[in-house]
Amino acid sequence: MIKFKNILIESIKDKLYKDALEFREELEDYEDWHNDKTVFKGTCQYIAKKLAEYLNKLGYTTKRIGGQYQNVSDEFEPNMEDWDWEDKEDFIDNFDNTWKHWWVEVDNKWIVDITADQFHPGEEDDYRVIITDINDSDYK
Repeated sequence: MIKFKNILIESIKDKLYKDALEFREELEDYEDWHNDKTVFKGTCQYIAKKLAEYLNKLGYTTKRIGGQYQNVSDEFEPNMEDWDWEDKEDFIDNFDNTWKHWWVEVDNKWIVDITADQFHPGEEDDYRVIITDINDSDYK
Protein backbone atom coordinates (compact mmCIF):
# COMPACT_ATOMS: atom_id res chain seq x y z
CA MET A 1 0.00 0.00 0.00
CA ILE A 2 2.74 2.50 0.88
CA LYS A 3 4.54 1.65 -2.34
CA PHE A 4 1.38 2.38 -4.30
CA LYS A 5 1.04 5.77 -2.63
CA ASN A 6 4.67 6.62 -3.43
CA ILE A 7 4.14 5.66 -7.07
CA LEU A 8 0.97 7.72 -7.18
CA ILE A 9 2.73 10.73 -5.65
CA GLU A 10 5.64 10.41 -8.07
CA SER A 11 3.30 10.14 -11.05
CA ILE A 12 1.48 13.30 -9.94
CA LYS A 13 4.85 15.04 -9.55
CA ASP A 14 5.92 13.75 -12.99
CA LYS A 15 2.71 15.07 -14.56
CA LEU A 16 3.18 18.42 -12.84
CA TYR A 17 6.75 18.58 -14.15
CA LYS A 18 5.56 17.78 -17.67
CA ASP A 19 2.84 20.46 -17.48
CA ALA A 20 5.25 23.10 -16.12
CA LEU A 21 7.87 22.19 -18.72
CA GLU A 22 5.32 22.49 -21.52
CA PHE A 23 4.42 26.00 -20.31
CA ARG A 24 8.11 26.91 -19.98
CA GLU A 25 8.92 25.61 -23.47
CA GLU A 26 6.13 27.73 -24.97
CA LEU A 27 7.66 30.79 -23.28
CA GLU A 28 11.14 29.79 -24.42
CA ASP A 29 10.04 29.50 -28.03
CA TYR A 30 8.29 32.85 -27.85
CA GLU A 31 11.21 34.60 -26.12
CA ASP A 32 14.01 32.76 -27.98
CA TRP A 33 15.50 31.43 -24.72
CA HIS A 34 18.06 29.24 -26.44
CA ASN A 35 19.84 32.31 -27.83
CA ASP A 36 19.45 34.37 -24.65
CA LYS A 37 19.70 32.35 -21.42
CA THR A 38 18.98 35.48 -19.34
CA VAL A 39 15.62 36.18 -20.98
CA PHE A 40 13.60 35.42 -17.80
CA LYS A 41 15.87 37.36 -15.43
CA GLY A 42 13.76 39.71 -13.32
CA THR A 43 10.43 38.36 -14.60
CA CYS A 44 9.61 35.80 -11.90
CA GLN A 45 6.66 37.74 -10.44
CA TYR A 46 4.91 37.99 -13.81
CA ILE A 47 5.83 34.47 -14.99
CA ALA A 48 4.70 32.91 -11.67
CA LYS A 49 1.32 34.61 -12.08
CA LYS A 50 0.93 33.27 -15.63
CA LEU A 51 2.11 29.78 -14.60
CA ALA A 52 -0.42 29.71 -11.73
CA GLU A 53 -3.21 30.65 -14.15
CA TYR A 54 -2.10 27.97 -16.62
CA LEU A 55 -1.89 25.24 -13.98
CA ASN A 56 -5.29 26.27 -12.55
CA LYS A 57 -6.82 25.69 -15.99
CA LEU A 58 -5.34 22.18 -15.92
CA GLY A 59 -7.09 21.46 -12.61
CA TYR A 60 -4.35 22.13 -10.07
CA THR A 61 -4.92 24.33 -7.04
CA THR A 62 -2.25 27.02 -7.15
CA LYS A 63 -1.01 30.00 -5.22
CA ARG A 64 1.69 32.44 -6.30
CA ILE A 65 4.24 32.95 -3.54
CA GLY A 66 6.74 35.76 -3.06
CA GLY A 67 9.68 35.14 -0.77
CA GLN A 68 13.39 34.45 -0.70
CA TYR A 69 15.26 31.98 -2.88
CA GLN A 70 18.24 30.74 -0.90
CA ASN A 71 20.16 28.67 -3.46
CA VAL A 72 21.65 31.52 -5.48
CA SER A 73 24.88 30.63 -7.26
CA ASP A 74 28.08 32.40 -6.27
CA GLU A 75 28.37 33.49 -9.92
CA PHE A 76 25.01 35.30 -9.83
CA GLU A 77 25.25 39.05 -10.30
CA PRO A 78 22.06 41.10 -10.29
CA ASN A 79 21.59 43.86 -12.82
CA MET A 80 22.43 46.89 -10.67
CA GLU A 81 22.62 49.45 -13.49
CA ASP A 82 19.82 51.58 -12.07
CA TRP A 83 20.82 51.21 -8.42
CA ASP A 84 22.45 54.09 -6.60
CA TRP A 85 25.91 53.47 -5.14
CA GLU A 86 24.73 53.11 -1.51
CA ASP A 87 22.31 50.33 -2.50
CA LYS A 88 25.04 48.53 -4.46
CA GLU A 89 27.50 48.83 -1.60
CA ASP A 90 24.91 47.61 0.94
CA PHE A 91 23.98 44.67 -1.30
CA ILE A 92 27.60 43.63 -1.83
CA ASP A 93 28.41 43.88 1.90
CA ASN A 94 25.32 41.93 2.99
CA PHE A 95 24.75 39.40 0.19
CA ASP A 96 24.10 35.98 1.73
CA ASN A 97 23.11 33.97 -1.36
CA THR A 98 19.42 34.83 -0.96
CA TRP A 99 17.30 36.86 -3.35
CA LYS A 100 13.69 38.03 -3.55
CA HIS A 101 11.84 35.63 -5.81
CA TRP A 102 8.39 34.39 -6.87
CA TRP A 103 7.22 30.81 -7.50
CA VAL A 104 4.00 28.79 -7.54
CA GLU A 105 2.75 26.53 -4.79
CA VAL A 106 0.64 23.65 -6.13
CA ASP A 107 -1.95 21.58 -4.24
CA ASN A 108 -0.37 22.71 -0.96
CA LYS A 109 2.40 20.12 -1.60
CA TRP A 110 4.75 21.31 -4.31
CA ILE A 111 6.81 24.31 -5.25
CA VAL A 112 7.01 24.87 -9.00
CA ASP A 113 9.70 27.29 -10.11
CA ILE A 114 10.37 27.92 -13.79
CA THR A 115 12.56 31.02 -13.41
CA ALA A 116 15.24 29.86 -10.93
CA ASP A 117 17.65 29.58 -13.88
CA GLN A 118 18.22 33.34 -13.60
CA PHE A 119 20.15 32.70 -10.37
CA HIS A 120 22.50 30.12 -11.88
CA PRO A 121 24.64 31.61 -14.66
CA GLY A 122 26.17 28.90 -16.81
CA GLU A 123 23.82 26.26 -15.37
CA GLU A 124 20.51 27.57 -16.74
CA ASP A 125 19.60 24.26 -18.41
CA ASP A 126 19.72 22.51 -15.02
CA TYR A 127 17.31 25.00 -13.40
CA ARG A 128 14.67 25.44 -16.12
CA VAL A 129 11.92 23.68 -14.15
CA ILE A 130 12.12 22.91 -10.45
CA ILE A 131 9.48 20.81 -8.71
CA THR A 132 10.17 20.39 -5.03
CA ASP A 133 8.38 19.88 -1.72
CA ILE A 134 6.84 23.00 -0.12
CA ASN A 135 9.17 22.51 2.84
CA ASP A 136 12.30 22.89 0.69
CA SER A 137 14.69 25.10 2.68
CA ASP A 138 15.81 26.93 -0.50
CA TYR A 139 12.38 28.64 -0.60
CA LYS A 140 11.41 30.89 2.30
